[in-house]
Amino acid sequence: MIEADAIHFLKTTHCRLARQQDLSPNNSEVNHCFGALVSKLKQWHMDGFGGDLLNHPDLAEAARDLPRICARAEYEMEKFWSQKIIDSKAPNATLASFPYYNDYDKLVTDEVALLGCSPRQVLFLGSGPLPLSALVVAKRHPDANIVCIERDEAACQLCRTIVDLFDLDARISVVNSDANTYNSDSVDLIVCAALIEDFNIFDSILASRAEYILAREGDGVVEFFYRRHCQPNSLFCLATTLNSSENKLVTSKLYRKC
Repeated sequence: MIEADAIHFLKTTHCRLARQQDLSPNNSEVNHCFGALVSKLKQWHMDGFGGDLLNHPDLAEAARDLPRICARAEYEMEKFWSQKIIDSKAPNATLASFPYYNDYDKLVTDEVALLGCSPRQVLFLGSGPLPLSALVVAKRHPDANIVCIERDEAACQLCRTIVDLFDLDARISVVNSDANTYNSDSVDLIVCAALIEDFNIFDSILASRAEYILAREGDGVVEFFYRRHCQPNSLFCLATTLNSSENKLVTSKLYRKC
């Protein structure tokens, strides 16, 4: 990949997305732009290309704005599919048809495997309108109790409806709260979504009550899509990393209480 071509692609993609009023899957241009962006970033990251582009002066606006736009678009996509599942006569089949369902299923399975045991108390921070990760954990780990923390009230309402729809309300709780102020008992695992906007989340009151923290984030050129979280405080040490791959854009970092 020639650097000039990559810069042109990222600038053009940023300009096209920045002028969109509708970032939902109803917009075909948005679908095309995001499909191309995800494909390019995956390939570049696997090729070890493009990490230095984040500091290129011609891409300063794209590096600043694209993660925000991507977060809004991913929210709209989840909201769209959440409502589609709720309205469906066959919700299980509709859930399985979500474009990234298999990717999420493998991601969560691989992440939990890093623990070496089945988690019993799990907190998801930034669950969004469609709590796919929580659904996968509930399906694969029947003894797990899960709390989804989401500060957007509309997202919480859709999330609760999905949980009720799949008869998981006894095991998955949805709380409309800011993770920085949410008070919790001790938990086995806290999972931080890649789209969390507060990158100092590890300093919250939750952190001291977890045995493990798993942070999903961008790495290298993928930071044009997902930003990188701040590192946890001295209470936690990096245990292992699950790198992005052909099937997933995020890097998952597992931190263990020291």
